[in-house]
Amino acid sequence: LMLVVSARPLEEYYETIPQEFVSLREMGTTVEMRPLSESECLELGRAVIGPETLEAHPDVLPEGSAAVLLQKSGGGNPLFVRNIATTLREELATNKVPRRLEDLPAGFFHDLIVSRFDALERMEQTVLKAASVIGTTFSMRLLLHMLPPTSRDKRSDLHGALLKLIEANFISRTVVGKTERFNFVHAAVQETIYKMMLTDQRQHLHEICAAWYERHYRCAQRCVAVSMPYSMNSMTYASLIMHHWLRGANVAKKVLHLQRAAKRARETFAHEEAIQHLLALVGLAFGKDPGVAQLVSIR
Repeated sequence: LMLVVSARPLEEYYETIPQEFVSLREMGTTVEMRPLSESECLELGRAVIGPETLEAHPDVLPEGSAAVLLQKSGGGNPLFVRNIATTLREELATNKVPRRLEDLPAGFFHDLIVSRFDALERMEQTVLKAASVIGTTFSMRLLLHMLPPTSRDKRSDLHGALLKLIEANFISRTVVGKTERFNFVHAAVQETIYKMMLTDQRQHLHEICAAWYERHYRCAQRCVAVSMPYSMNSMTYASLIMHHWLRGANVAKKVLHLQRAAKRARETFAHEEAIQHLLALVGLAFGKDPGVAQLVSIR
């Protein structure tokens, strides 16, 4: 008798794994899951569409090119690959002229992500939007700070939302030592959700994120031992802070951090980088707002 148990990494659900699960692991062999290879994506796609349909329409998933496209479009994620194949199968059932994988519209994967996002509860949507501003990898501490004031104190609600998003295969959780991180399962998921927001909403979240990093950077300078979301040096912090301020609406902050970045680049003889920062300052100086020019000082 062989018993197969399928589960997500238990670290995604427990801070300390219960002993019964530890014992279960010790009794059997643990097989770590990984993204599907090109051949596995093709095999899954063909299984979803069905042998009879493929026999009637062999050009839908041809050898070689289809495997590459499925793996690239779905990122090796079985859920995405299955959804793509399901769409092809449904189109074959409704269209007399079959459409190949190569013929799917460029925005197909985007539309798939949007439809799955729209099916989420409001709390999960809010969490994903805030996370998309942080980047493909984010911490719960920063995410909790970026939520609206009505939700920020509800740590349990955030934890529940993160678990649901893991179940829905939007994000994953990893723990390295004592550092907990969450990651979008695919860069396209983070990018699509980020672009769904209005500009002023993105700018507001970027400014909250930048201010949070600034406070933690100052704390890191003052304290010998401090709990950080990631292991970062001062240059990494400076780059992160500037990245978020430049995507906000606060012009004074943009100017300040571009000036600092240009100075750091000159001091390390990174002349091309310094020029790029100075050009960005010139762009701000000659922007539509005449008051911006008064903030810029270029030597």
